[in-house]
Amino acid sequence: MNTTLTQVSNVFNLLCQLDSRILNYHFGWQWDINKEIDNNFDVGNQTGRLFPAVQMDVPDYFQTIEEPSYEGTKEEIKVLLYFYDEQDYNNDSSAKTTNLVEQWTNLKTIAEDFIVNYLEAIGPKKYNIGFISNPRYTQRSNLHNDRLIVWEVEFILTHIAPCTEVLNKIDLNLLPETLQLSDLERITEPPPPCFSFDLDGVNELIQAPINTAFELERTDSMTFECWVKFDNLGIINRLINKYGVVGARGILFQVNGNEIEFHLQNNGGLNGLILNTVGANITAGVWYHLAVTYDGSSSPSGVNFYKNGILQTSLTTSNTLTNTIYSPNNVNIGGILPAGGFFCDALINVFRWWKSELNQAEITYQFNNREGTPAQESNLLLNPDIDASTWNGLQYDIPDLTGITTGYNFINSEEEDKVEECP
Repeated sequence: MNTTLTQVSNVFNLLCQLDSRILNYHFGWQWDINKEIDNNFDVGNQTGRLFPAVQMDVPDYFQTIEEPSYEGTKEEIKVLLYFYDEQDYNNDSSAKTTNLVEQWTNLKTIAEDFIVNYLEAIGPKKYNIGFISNPRYTQRSNLHNDRLIVWEVEFILTHIAPCTEVLNKIDLNLLPETLQLSDLERITEPPPPCFSFDLDGVNELIQAPINTAFELERTDSMTFECWVKFDNLGIINRLINKYGVVGARGILFQVNGNEIEFHLQNNGGLNGLILNTVGANITAGVWYHLAVTYDGSSSPSGVNFYKNGILQTSLTTSNTLTNTIYSPNNVNIGGILPAGGFFCDALINVFRWWKSELNQAEITYQFNNREGTPAQESNLLLNPDIDASTWNGLQYDIPDLTGITTGYNFINSEEEDKVEECP
């Protein structure tokens, strides 16, 4: 008994329908993706091609490669699956490439999840109807339509066609006509969307309302953390601060050049505790988890810096902190208002402030569990929910997960500043 191409294609079609991220499936020649043709999701092509889409190419070969033996006949099919998506052209016919890397990454995730689900469907845990070689993923542009980006997934599908009906374990007809989640040993559910904010480095920042909960002093312990990916590194890049330019008083957690920096100060460096890392080497285009902890001692020995969960070497540039660090200003993320300057040109995903000092193990936990329950959750002062933020026509309103405030404002934002990319 030989497997037919239609049977193989139908399994792919059924798997596509279980993944809400995939909007089209087609079986045919690779260049047919651009033609006005029927497909399994949209009979009669009523709505046209929808993306992301998957296509199984007509195989280069479909053959029996061994003579029948006691166990059966080995049958191999070379499979090419094309995972398509469209670039963001913003309806003006010019390519907008700012999200292109993100789209490549998301599309490959869909392709990898699809292969996992396929192995579960045909593997020995369920129907035992074959196995595949190690898939090869190739990133491509589409020569027939430059609006399409493609992940090509190539593998060999192998069946052992049995000699008797008793050993018939490769019959794809064993699969039901319509797959259900229960038909797979494990289906990879589409992950929930995860968003970051894209700060432009000009005047955009996130601001928390005035609240007495944020009025920590130099004798209070505290911890700051964030996930950030810089598009460009300025001279100074404000991360989280509660700081007044007039009087140079307050708290600053920032990146200065390529180093992480922390200030607790009154009258600037004349009365302040200022430290920075040595050799952190922060660069653009890379996601980093950055954190600083402080034990309330007013001493440099009470400050620790971490990059991706690893303790960093630090240097003290000011060590005279005896006065108040109280500032009546708002808590700002990504810049300072009023009296702006040094805004971040970056994607920012997580930003938190604790009224306690986190230890090494807790910082490591924060690095490894971006979406998990935060360490010392009861001591959190600042914990915005970017994923649940909403556009009100002028700016983004961001829920507060601590319950301390009614939420935060993304000032000077644009609707496209919320992007689906996370570390």
